[in-house]
Amino acid sequence: MDTLITPRRAAVAALIMLLGACAGTGGLGSAQLTQRLQPGMSLAEVQQLLGPPASTQRQGDVLLLRYSLHEYYKGWVPHYLGFAGEPLTLRAWSSDEAEYLRQQQLWLRALVTTQRPTPVSDCKRGSIEDRTQCKELEIRRAEQAQREGDLQRRLNEARAREARP
Repeated sequence: MDTLITPRRAAVAALIMLLGACAGTGGLGSAQLTQRLQPGMSLAEVQQLLGPPASTQRQGDVLLLRYSLHEYYKGWVPHYLGFAGEPLTLRAWSSDEAEYLRQQQLWLRALVTTQRPTPVSDCKRGSIEDRTQCKELEIRRAEQAQREGDLQRRLNEARAREARP
C-alpha cells in the first residue's frame, strides 16, 4: 500500500533534516580541518581547531571524541579522534564511512515521495490516459532502486573493509 505524505508530514521531515544538519560541528567544509591535525596535539589545540565535540566517551585509557564534520558534496560525516597519555594528546583520528552510510540508508527509507504515485498496475491495464505519466513513474522507480542499490553496495563495501584484519 502506498503511503500518502501530507504537507504536515513533509514539513516535519524537512524540520528533522534541518535539525540533523545543524547538529554538525563546524561549518560547511569543516572536514577539511582534519588535514591540520597532527599526532601529539593537545585536547585544547584540537578543540580550538574543530570546536567542541558532539560527544565524548572513555574506552579504557582512551578518550574518544566524536565530531560531525561537513564534507562537500556528501554532507555531515562522523569523525572520531582518540586521545591518550598524560597529559591527553591526539593519537589517532578517522572518519566513519560505515556509520555515514547507515545514516544515509535511514534517510533514504524515511524520505518517500510526497505525492501518491500512480500504481504501475493502472499503467499496464491502460486505465491512465497519459502514457507520459506512466513512463515518468517507471523512471522514478528505477532511479530510486538504483540509488538504494548504490547505497547498499557502498554500505556492504564499508562493512567488508571494517571486517578485514
